[in-house]
Amino acid sequence: MKTILTSILAIISFLFTGCSADKSLLSADSFTGAVVSATDYIDLEESGEKRTVEITDTDTLNELWEIIEAQQQCDTVEGDNYLAVCPKLELACPDGREITISYTWCSEEYGTDPLDGAPTVLQTGECFLIHGGGLTKRYAVKNRDTQEHFCKLISDYVANTEPAEKPENDILLIVRDTNYAWEKQDYGAVIDRNGDVYSFDIASHSVNESEFLDLMRELIETNEPVKRGVFDESKVNEILEQIEKVNTAAEYTERHAAYDMGQTTLYALRGNTLITLRSMGDWERELNDPAAKKICEIYDNRNNAEKAQAFFDGFISRLRDLFS
Repeated sequence: MKTILTSILAIISFLFTGCSADKSLLSADSFTGAVVSATDYIDLEESGEKRTVEITDTDTLNELWEIIEAQQQCDTVEGDNYLAVCPKLELACPDGREITISYTWCSEEYGTDPLDGAPTVLQTGECFLIHGGGLTKRYAVKNRDTQEHFCKLISDYVANTEPAEKPENDILLIVRDTNYAWEKQDYGAVIDRNGDVYSFDIASHSVNESEFLDLMRELIETNEPVKRGVFDESKVNEILEQIEKVNTAAEYTERHAAYDMGQTTLYALRGNTLITLRSMGDWERELNDPAAKKICEIYDNRNNAEKAQAFFDGFISRLRDLFS
């Protein structure tokens, strides 16, 4: 049964990674044009603090690319792990792909502890992982010196670089679902400038726009996020940059689409002004502005990637249950 499962997983991996003879997943142009961030623990034994900084030093970037390029010439190896571990690189590529790179394990084997029968997970094998943009490739480790040099470049850079000062935390985006057809519904999510997500349900409230904004700000000040880091620092900064460019005097395209579906509206915050980027439901409205459309695209790409990953994870889990 395990052989059958391995074969099925290999086929799925083949379909997701493509059948090109070229083993490279990342080109020099993509790397050179990307915003490259490094993440590592800076005080693992004491506080376990993890720091992410953008790499701007050309020599460091060149050395890292030489290792990545050399690793992509190595044989690919089988596995089912796509989790990058620290020290790692995160790339925001010019073509919109978000890619993570690190040395990590190849696969996970599930079993039971011989002493107490508890479920166990064993991480097996080593590989150089490049994951993102819907694709994953695992390469055999070129040699131990290359691996150590890659990790040391990242660790040293992170340890010796102070993270960029974050802007004062405030609302970045709001997704709000409203429907008054049968019973009042008013709920959604707030994404703050740390990239964290907070949920809300204010169906019992009657608020105007100013009161709504005050409620949302109070939400992120007094509650813990339901999910952290849905957008990394570079993506938050990109959204903030686009928010400043939005022309609020631009016209909306609008059409009637349905009845009693309610509305799902995506807002951005600039100062104390909520900007409606788009609203879908009974009426489809979209701000006819390039920056507004870019923000919607960034949000959709993240949302769609999460849905695709959740589907894939669930599918693999069901396969394991079926053949275990």
